[in-house]
Amino acid sequence: MTAQVQPPGRVIGQAGHGLAQDVSWAVSQGAADAGAKGEARTAQVLNALAARPGGPTVLHDLAIPIPGFTANIDHALVYGKRVLLIDSKWWRPGFYWTLTGRTFRGTERFAAADKQTMAMATQRLSTFLSERGAPHVALDTPVVLIWPSRSSPTLRTWALKIPGTHPLHAARGLRRLRKRRFCAGADAAVVSALVPLVASVKAASRASSNEAPFDFDD
Repeated sequence: MTAQVQPPGRVIGQAGHGLAQDVSWAVSQGAADAGAKGEARTAQVLNALAARPGGPTVLHDLAIPIPGFTANIDHALVYGKRVLLIDSKWWRPGFYWTLTGRTFRGTERFAAADKQTMAMATQRLSTFLSERGAPHVALDTPVVLIWPSRSSPTLRTWALKIPGTHPLHAARGLRRLRKRRFCAGADAAVVSALVPLVASVKAASRASSNEAPFDFDD
């Protein structure tokens, strides 16, 4: 008897969509462009995972459901009733290390790594999913994938701690994901609850609501 081939996962949203629309959060246009590079490279691998038979569903550029909060979630991987949040970074290479909650790159203070964004996102998203008909969802510890902006010096992250996350060199983290065998496709209720948070979906919805109806009496 031939085993039934599972359908592939889905890709919802566009990586870096919010960066293209609004860069007011960024220190400079260059910082926004760098962020977009990291998100695009991560998305390329995640989209390939989704295309596999039985692959996960990938959502790109989601709002964090906290009123007035402008930070976003770069990627969400949904497999079964589990969700893995992924943040993509494009950082200058070097030795990143954290001691007593303060992070450095070499001897230079690097406060960007000490933000609580992903920890807050995980906590709020758990409540959000429960409120929207997707209870009992397991949120994995988020992963921060760090792309080096150039080939040297070596990017080292073994001593780096980002609150509420697993920070990894992007190549290493994505290599682990490629090896993963997903046993179940994404739960439809989980995906449906997350879709309204996707930036490109929200933008399309706003554009549609602004359309004027045809008036055949003119």
